[in-house]
Amino acid sequence: MSTRPNTAAEVPFWERLRPMLAYPLHSEALLTITLLAFLRLLGYLPGVGFIMNIVIAAATLKYAAEVLSSTANGIMEAPSGYNTPDSVGWVVLKVQVLLWVIGFLLVIGAIAAGAPALAWVFGIAIALGAPAALMSAAIDQDTLGALNPSLWMATLTRIGWPYIGAALLCLILMISEGNAQQMMLPFLPGPLAVVGHYFIANYATVVTFHLLGYLVYQYRDALGYEIKVNAPTSLPRPRDRDQSVLDESAAFAANGDTESAARVLREYINERGATDAVHLRFRKLLTLHGDTAALNKHAQQYLNVKIAQEKWAQALDFWSECRGADPALWPSDPDQVRELVDKARELGKPELALKFANGFSRTYPRHPAVGAIHLRVAQALNERLGKPAEARKLLEATREAYPKSKALPEIEAYLLRI
Repeated sequence: MSTRPNTAAEVPFWERLRPMLAYPLHSEALLTITLLAFLRLLGYLPGVGFIMNIVIAAATLKYAAEVLSSTANGIMEAPSGYNTPDSVGWVVLKVQVLLWVIGFLLVIGAIAAGAPALAWVFGIAIALGAPAALMSAAIDQDTLGALNPSLWMATLTRIGWPYIGAALLCLILMISEGNAQQMMLPFLPGPLAVVGHYFIANYATVVTFHLLGYLVYQYRDALGYEIKVNAPTSLPRPRDRDQSVLDESAAFAANGDTESAARVLREYINERGATDAVHLRFRKLLTLHGDTAALNKHAQQYLNVKIAQEKWAQALDFWSECRGADPALWPSDPDQVRELVDKARELGKPELALKFANGFSRTYPRHPAVGAIHLRVAQALNERLGKPAEARKLLEATREAYPKSKALPEIEAYLLRI
């Protein structure tokens, strides 16, 4: 089995539907799902059949979680063994059952209350939340965290429409599984019907978890997921100056306690400052928890660090990412917006002024830098984006609204130039 991410496979999941559907045909996956299907015959043993069915279901989901984790790390070959903790299958099983129970109770409750429209809303919400819940259950092994609707919403908003497409594809796979079972099973005798039923179910489960793993891999930056590479031939990475706190946090995360993993890093950052590795790991944990308020607070804090260190290229890239995720986020000091748009122009990225300044005059209408900031936006519109009419309109409106701006002479000169 390959242990390195297959970067050549990094194409949108909708362009990989054929290899995804064929994924369980890899020898390792095919052997595993076939064996698990035959083991289902143990479910007919008197006295212990029910328990055996639960144990085999957990083992199946443990392998599915292994598929998800492996794919999320960029490995497009089916795993041959188990690297995930023994508890992961039970966590995924609990999450699946609880999703079904919660959805059933909400839908039935809404129908009983005479609100069929609300029943549809609940059903759609569970269907959309299930992929995010299963991804979290397989990767974080946190049952309550996986069932948190705020995590579902954070995952949906960070991935966007492709997430909804993946959720619909999961639903189609589930329906196709049922149809295939109905078409095939009448032609199979007794025990083979049982094996065939569960083989189809296992096949659909592996495809679904492979799809979800690829979704994590494709949108790992948006989700804050860090690819884990287990390559014994790779050169060892130099230890980070703050490696001890990173290791402490990683130990909590490995045990499924991502809240403590984030707390350790937060305390360290607040008390001593930290290296980039600590800040970035902290942000990934906050992203995982869907804690937008904490993410925004840290973004302001980390931007201050980058500006103080005069690492402007990194500051621009980081703040561009932050503003892309939340256009309502502003630096802790509004004066920094002027610094950012100036540096963006100086470093050959004037178009970032549009992202950094969007809404500034509405949020800080009396700030003395409004005129200068609008000038930078107009320069980006005219020189980089080829929109002189929009640039002129912006500067004329700025001239009228801020007649006492110190940037007015420059605005007038640039209007003549346009």
